[in-house]
Amino acid sequence: EDSKKKKKRKKKKKDEKKEAKAPKDKKNAIAIWNPLTGEKKVFEHASEIAFADEADAFAVFHFLKPNWASLQISVFNNEQTAAYFAHATEVQNAAWDNFGTQLAWLQSADTTDYKNYTLQLLADTSIQSVADSTSAFLYADFSPSKNGSIRFSKNGKQLYFGIAPVQVEIQKTLYWKMKNTRLM
Repeated sequence: EDSKKKKKRKKKKKDEKKEAKAPKDKKNAIAIWNPLTGEKKVFEHASEIAFADEADAFAVFHFLKPNWASLQISVFNNEQTAAYFAHATEVQNAAWDNFGTQLAWLQSADTTDYKNYTLQLLADTSIQSVADSTSAFLYADFSPSKNGSIRFSKNGKQLYFGIAPVQVEIQKTLYWKMKNTRLM
């Protein structure tokens, strides 16, 4: 009987430990809840979220399926909802202007470890590419950097962002020399 009691205690302790651990979210979900209406919206496979400082606007960047390059940008502005789509594998540094009318972010479609970013701007319901490694106003071989922050001027007419040298994946070539050309 003592062994049965010990097994029950061990099992009870195991169950308590399982309950104490918070479940891991494998979907990278972001949940938005409106306390006034009680409405809740969950975005699975989310990678970035941005809130406007002085306006009723926010955006959620989420992939339609994990590891896909189909990005959906869900924008909520003054109780209006809109969805925009882009081709990207990574999104960084999303930022609104003060009025909640312009949204800028960095995105990359590179699938390698060396990612080069394009600065995107959502304004007047359309997405434009503002800067990338081919932009004439940037230094040669420079592109927008994920390490810099994106900011708008107070009046929303200027957009500030960081730049960095273009990252290039170095191709390693393996040279092989056959010592013995005769097959046995």
